[in-house]
Parts: sequence; C-alpha cells; structure tokens
Amino acid sequence: LEPRATREEREAILAGAQGNPFVLEELAAAPSTGTPALAASLRSRFRRLASSEREAAELLALLGRPAEPGILPATAGALVEAGIAHVLGDGRLELRHALVADAIRAELAPRSLRGRHRTLAGAVTDRGERARHLAAAGERRQAHSLALEAAAEAALPGERGRNLALAAATVDGPESVGLALEAGRLLVEANDHEAVAVLLEPLRCTSAAEEAERALVLGLSAFAAGDMPGYRRHVEDGLAIARGSATAIE
Repeated sequence: LEPRATREEREAILAGAQGNPFVLEELAAAPSTGTPALAASLRSRFRRLASSEREAAELLALLGRPAEPGILPATAGALVEAGIAHVLGDGRLELRHALVADAIRAELAPRSLRGRHRTLAGAVTDRGERARHLAAAGERRQAHSLALEAAAEAALPGERGRNLALAAATVDGPESVGLALEAGRLLVEANDHEAVAVLLEPLRCTSAAEEAERALVLGLSAFAAGDMPGYRRHVEDGLAIARGSATAIE
C-alpha cells in the first residue's frame, strides 16, 4: 500500500499495528503513522456515509458484537463496501476493529445515543441484552425487570452475576446494594475479578452489615486473583466493622 515508505516509516507502521491487519492497512494509508490520525481517518470515512448507512454503523457499534441478519437495516451492506465492516462466515456483520466502533461512538450525540439503544432493545431477543440497551436508553424500570428475569434464567454464575449487576444499577436504595453484593459473589465464582472491583469498589452501602459483606466479597475476589495484600486489607477492613457481631459475615 505504501511502497515508498522508508524503513523507519515501515517499522513505525508495524509497531503501531501490533499485528492487526486492519490497523496495518489503515496506518499505511494514513498521512501520519499515529493512532490519532487513524481515528480521524475513520471518523472522516464515517461522515461520508449516507444518513441511513450511518444509522446502521451506529447500531452495529453500540451492539458490541457481530449482528445477525435482520437486526440491522438493509443499508448495513454499504458498510462492507466502505471498508469499515466485514461479513463473517456465518453471515453476521462485524466492524473490522474496535477502533472503528470507538470512532463511530465518538460521533454520537447523547440524544441519538439513547435512541439507537432503544432501537436495539426492540431488535434483540436475549433478555439480558435487551435490558442493557434499555438501561443505556434511560428506561431504568423496564431494564430492571428484564435484568432480573435474565438473571433467573441464566445457567452460568458469570451470566447471572452480570444481569444482577445491571439490575442493581437500575434501581435505588437497599435493594440495589443487596443485588450488587449477590452479583459480586457470583462474579467471584466466575473469576471475573475486574467486574467485581468495578461493581463493589464504589458501592455505597446503607448499613454496617452491608459494608462488612462488601469487604468480604472484595477479599474473596482478591484471594482468588492471587492478590494477597489486597485480600488481607479487605478482610481486616471487614473484621473491623463486623467484629463482635456474631454473624456469618464475621
């Protein structure tokens, strides 16, 4: 693509691509070899799409996974011609790289973002996925109900934990804390320690018992992840709260 590039330019392009063929092509075609130039190039390409094609690209970027036929409008085929998506062997459409999704999402205004999530909530069939898009659209009550239903149906602890975490995020008060703590335990079981930290580190408990349980779940997660200093810190924090309570948490 760039036969006139010097050895130094080629090395910079190879280093920036980090083994990804799509990024390699884009960096070779861009006037600069930096990621900012690549992001600008992707945004420019996205803006040149027709409005219906931009809508399809936005939906695909927000879906966060390959789309089955029927989820996206018919104009989605133009995304392949534009070089920002490709068709998988099973017929699903996928953006060529996470950088493409980032560039598309960066162009979305908040109102449009909510509208696109609302559209996706009506197009997907999985309850948990629908709940996620409804929550992003600001439909908290519907999202909460669907997330609870999805958690009840989930066969695996990680899936159940993620749905309960979403249910916790779409309701207020003590119910939210209880759901978050239950979700945290399930995510520990699923070895998703990053999700446990994101869920429970900022959690605002409403009682000492909840605060002690939060410390316990964070400690269990740290232990399972091999983080012994974190494990000891969380357990000591929890014991400082629960000591003398004669509870299961202590």
